Amino acid sequence: MWRIAAISRVAMLLLMLTFDALVDDYDTSGRLSPGAGVSGKPSIDAAHPKSPSSPLCAAVEGLVTWDAVYFLRISEAGYEHEQTHAFFPLLPAVTRGVASASSALAGAVAGGSEKGSGNEKSESGPSRCALAASALAVSNSAHVAAAVVLQKLGAIVLANDDIDGNAARDAARSAAALFALNPASAFHSAPYTESIFALLSFAGFYFLERASLSSYKTMSSTRNRNGAALCFALACAARSNGALNGLVLAHDFFARVAPAARAEARRRRRTKRLVSGVLALGPLLAATVAFAARCVVTLAPLFAVQLYGYRTYCARALGGDPPAWCSRWRPFPNVYAHVQSHYWNVGFLRYYELKQIPNFLLAAPALAVSASAGLCWWNTFARTEPRNQGGKGSDDEAEADGADANRTQTRSRSRRRSREEGSEHAWMLSPRVRPYLFKWAVMSVVALLVMHVQVTTRFLSVTPGIYWFLAKRGFAEAEREAAGERKRTFPSGKRRGVWRRAATLYSISFFMLGALLFPTFYPWT
Repeated sequence: MWRIAAISRVAMLLLMLTFDALVDDYDTSGRLSPGAGVSGKPSIDAAHPKSPSSPLCAAVEGLVTWDAVYFLRISEAGYEHEQTHAFFPLLPAVTRGVASASSALAGAVAGGSEKGSGNEKSESGPSRCALAASALAVSNSAHVAAAVVLQKLGAIVLANDDIDGNAARDAARSAAALFALNPASAFHSAPYTESIFALLSFAGFYFLERASLSSYKTMSSTRNRNGAALCFALACAARSNGALNGLVLAHDFFARVAPAARAEARRRRRTKRLVSGVLALGPLLAATVAFAARCVVTLAPLFAVQLYGYRTYCARALGGDPPAWCSRWRPFPNVYAHVQSHYWNVGFLRYYELKQIPNFLLAAPALAVSASAGLCWWNTFARTEPRNQGGKGSDDEAEADGADANRTQTRSRSRRRSREEGSEHAWMLSPRVRPYLFKWAVMSVVALLVMHVQVTTRFLSVTPGIYWFLAKRGFAEAEREAAGERKRTFPSGKRRGVWRRAATLYSISFFMLGALLFPTFYPWT
């Protein structure tokens, strides 16, 4: 899989560099640094007035447009203006670290001489060329790694009792290939957070799924869950919506850990009658404390970003009276919410204007896929809803263990019945798949109602559910066509292969459009 992902990144970079060289920029201001702010540091352009000093640096810096300008400025000088707090610190920090390390290594190899083109260091730190090259390297490397992790994650999540191992592995590989060539590929190669956020999120999900393969009390399970919390924390340091990963973390606790801990507590009551009720609940209490600690770790970067903004603009009151948002509690003085609302006009239904119709059209394919997945899930769920078993009350059923076992058996029978009835979406009812589909649904609703709707394509490009849905639907479509050919019947007519063709056309067209429009600063997603 890494080969497919790597080839896709090389192709995207070559396309962007080619289009940037051949097509004039729509607006050259897209590459200007925001300039000095509270840090007092000069802009990158002022620090390096002759940059770029080589054709290679000119090509690399040509891909620094749109929000990439902010990320590079933050990596060079930190947070200087309120509006820059819309961008979280992980990518700038990693970019600066990689640029500093590569510049130091280059200097050591060159024997300390200031040779090279555009990579020389100044007193203000790594050059703009070094920062741009490092950001591109981080984003593209993270995308390749994310594709590999997504394949491993899918192999576990899709391998339930209704699907043979080969089918699960094939679907996982296809989903990872779709991610490698996703319609938001331009943003996964540019100095944006999509790639690094996807890698950290997928890694966290993978750790949780690995943890679920063994008892919650084992050291392996504990290490995997702690690793997931750490990955989610880093994801929160990359993007604010990293908090939504907490939905999967919560599902792991309430659907896997808590039931197992309650069962352990019940066994203690039965086997150790002298133990008090509080001591018997020890496993559940310990699991709850561990879950709470992981939640704190996951969300800590979000609160750290808010605290930094409050101390910078409110506690110190630089330049006079503190801004108005310092006294607004929602639920605390929130610089990120203020920036999104005041500078970017982000808010509930704020984007619903006639002039935004083209942007809704840009988002329509991604939203249509989300709506189709939701409809497929609902139809499958309604058809396989457990029928009332009636008249089976007993003392044994009052026991929690018996109830849990009965629910598990009922779900298994429901999924089996769904497959027997010919449903191609029975996999969506798997308990392992459920949290990822729910997270996808939440993200889709937020994108449609709150955010700038044109970012939906790249906003949803970091959720696994969309790739699993497209891969599974494509496989089901191919199976139907194969069955029709064997029976020499073609009931679908011209609609044969419609989903695979639509997904291919969607990915290729947005892949090419992104490569053309992003580096030339044309209006895009």
